[in-house]
Amino acid sequence: MDKEWIASKIDWIFYLGNDSEDEAVFQFLKNDKKCKQYLSKDCHKYICVLEKKPSQADFYIEERDTVRPLLQKFQQATYNRKKTRSYADLNTITSLT
Repeated sequence: MDKEWIASKIDWIFYLGNDSEDEAVFQFLKNDKKCKQYLSKDCHKYICVLEKKPSQADFYIEERDTVRPLLQKFQQATYNRKKTRSYADLNTITSLT
C-alpha cells in the first residue's frame, strides 16, 4: 500500500444504524475531536438511522426498501470519482496509527 494513500483521510462517511446500540457510534462520529485523526477536516458525514426514532442520527430512513437504491447511487458516485476504499483497507489504516 503506498504511503500517500495511508496518510490520506476519509473525505465522506455514510453510517446507517438500526438499533439503540448504534447511538454510541452516532455520538463518536459527531464528535470532531475524537474522529479527527481518521476524517478530513471537511468530511461529509451522513449519519442515518433506519426505522427507529428518536435517535441522535442526523437523517432518518423510514423503509428498508429504500436502502439498496441509495447504496447503489453511492456506489456509482464512488466509481465515477475513481475513489474506492474497502472496510479491510480501513482496518489496515487503523492498525498503523
